[in-house]
Amino acid sequence: MKIIQIYGLNRHFDNGEERFHALRDIDLEVEKGECVILHGVSGSGKTTLLSIVAGLDQPSSGEVLVEGEAIAKLPDRHLSRFRGRHIGMIFQHYNLLEEFSVRDNVSVPLIPLGLKMDEVERRCDAAMQLANISHKARQSAGRLSGGEKQRAAIARALAADPEIVLCDEPTANLDRANARRFLEILGQLHDLGKTILIATHDPIFEELDFPVRVVEMEDGRIVR
Repeated sequence: MKIIQIYGLNRHFDNGEERFHALRDIDLEVEKGECVILHGVSGSGKTTLLSIVAGLDQPSSGEVLVEGEAIAKLPDRHLSRFRGRHIGMIFQHYNLLEEFSVRDNVSVPLIPLGLKMDEVERRCDAAMQLANISHKARQSAGRLSGGEKQRAAIARALAADPEIVLCDEPTANLDRANARRFLEILGQLHDLGKTILIATHDPIFEELDFPVRVVEMEDGRIVR
């Protein structure tokens, strides 16, 4: 079953008379339960592609279907609910609410789901334990180290038990021990049948012990 379908995707940005093409003619299909690594140098279009799949950015042209939904055409209210139920995203720059605690940050994706408080607590605890950040649950995000912030962001992405996990340079701010811990988390998610897309140029992902598909990107295009 194809869980992500992208056809003829283009994304450009206009700056006066100049036009920058971030994505050019992208065609990509991802099967449910598959792990795909988007590999390429900075500026190759990896992050823009993830943002469009997550519904955080809009394509200039083309079609993007996530679980059969044309995600770019969903109204904001429905898009927020859809993303909350189906997509978890680990951002390179964390995007944490720094004045709030780790637990509060992890609970944010659960707000649109209308869960009872005890279920919210259960899911937060499970996600923080998986990301190895439970010991910082009451700490404000602004007082965490870079690696701790990344682990809090990982927990937040996993809290809603999403079917699709999007990772933008997820190991960029982790030491090697926690980067390998993240690989273990990915293995657990793979065993649960999650679909995983990772934008990275970190060679540590060559150590993954389950099948992955590497998609090479260059200048906004898929080249292999």
